[in-house]
Amino acid sequence: MKRIVTKVGYVYEVELMPEGKKRYFHFVAIDRTQLGSDVIRVFRETYEKDASPTPEEVVAGETDFYAHTTISLGVKMGLWKKAGHVSEVGPLDILFRDTHDCGRAIDEEPVRISSRWYIWRLNEEFQEVGILKGEHRGAEIGVVVSPHNIVARLKCGQYSFVYPGYE
Repeated sequence: MKRIVTKVGYVYEVELMPEGKKRYFHFVAIDRTQLGSDVIRVFRETYEKDASPTPEEVVAGETDFYAHTTISLGVKMGLWKKAGHVSEVGPLDILFRDTHDCGRAIDEEPVRISSRWYIWRLNEEFQEVGILKGEHRGAEIGVVVSPHNIVARLKCGQYSFVYPGYE
C-alpha cells in the first residue's frame, strides 16, 4: 500500500455525496496536547462539484470550524483528497474544550450537561475550568474526530456522535 504523506499547509477537498457539492479544509497544525493529532481549519463555503477554486482562493474564505482528526485515515478511506498547498496557515489562537463526562459504560446513560470541562490552546497544557463561562462557551470541541464525523459535520452542521452540552 502506498504511504500517505500529509504536511501542514496541505489543502483538502471533500466531496459531499450525493449532493454533488464539495467543501475544503486546510491542515493548519499538529496538537501535541491532544494526542499529536492533526488540526484542520474547515471553510464555510460550499462549491459545485465541477468548480475549481485555487488553494489560495479557498483559504481566503471564512472559517466554519476547527477540528482534530487523522487526515491520512480520511485519505485512505476515500473521504477527501489533497487539492494543493498554502504554507500560510494564519493565526492559530484556537481555544478547544473537552469534558471528563464524554463516553460512558454500556449500561449507563450519557451525561447530557457537563460541569467538568477543561480547555486548552494548541500545544498548551489542559486547564480545568468546571462550568463553561464566557469565551470558553465558544471553544471548539477538542476530541479527535473520526473522518466520517468530519464529513457528517460538513454535510449537516453537527457531528453525529453524542457529546455533552453545557448550561
